[in-house]
Amino acid sequence: MPGEIGDRLRQLRDERGISREKLGAAVGVSGGQLYRLEVGRNAPSATLVARLCEELGVSADWLLFGRGRLPVECLEPESPAWDAFMDSELGSSARPAEIEVLKSIRGVPVTVHFLQAMLLLVRQQLTPAQASETAARMSAAEESAKKKGL
Repeated sequence: MPGEIGDRLRQLRDERGISREKLGAAVGVSGGQLYRLEVGRNAPSATLVARLCEELGVSADWLLFGRGRLPVECLEPESPAWDAFMDSELGSSARPAEIEVLKSIRGVPVTVHFLQAMLLLVRQQLTPAQASETAARMSAAEESAKKKGL
């Protein structure tokens, strides 16, 4: 999977004419670190994924998995679709950190892929504060991508 992420990252850089050094500076890593990510030697941290998505205006789902540049389905909080997602993803085995992070974004329409990415971050054992910060970055990245029409 790291190579695939790297291919998509390289594609975005090429499309936009951005050097590794310039993108690296914008997201807080070196050009060498981006090179290692692009060739599949390293996998990105959750925080780096969020920063890359925000900077490049793409969804985490696209960068990580190559599924559409923008997730299509948006869940309204308190809707049946939101509740169905919670039941299917969490069931009765939800950890307190997962519930805390999901509560922190309740009240804001979000995509299914965004929620799945948030649960992935929590499951990587980020603190709720770290996951919430990353959620804010990912949300901003999705909003930016929508405005750019990606």
